[in-house]
Amino acid sequence: GGVRKDRKDLAEIRAKVRGLRPGLVDRAALESLTQSLAVMRESSSVRRLLEGMLEDLAVRKRTLEQVEERALAVVRRNKARLSHWEGEVARYAGLASEAHSQELAEAVRR
Repeated sequence: GGVRKDRKDLAEIRAKVRGLRPGLVDRAALESLTQSLAVMRESSSVRRLLEGMLEDLAVRKRTLEQVEERALAVVRRNKARLSHWEGEVARYAGLASEAHSQELAEAVRR
């Protein structure tokens, strides 16, 4: 509801400006107008700051998500490599124990 509030504030300020007839300038009216303008300027700069911070957070979130995706891809690749080598090791272990059993069998035969 920030935009609606700004419109209302602007309408109030316009009314105050219209109320400032030349030659009939009321110091209190001028001060309140100046104050209203300052408050509005401040609120819009605060909003800009907040919007900037939100954009910054969105960018950081996207960056983190990309980093996370890359990290997961690396983990998946490493897991695949690991299981490949585990398979190779198991195969060699099988071959080695087979060769060993054969050697034993031959030694017993001798």
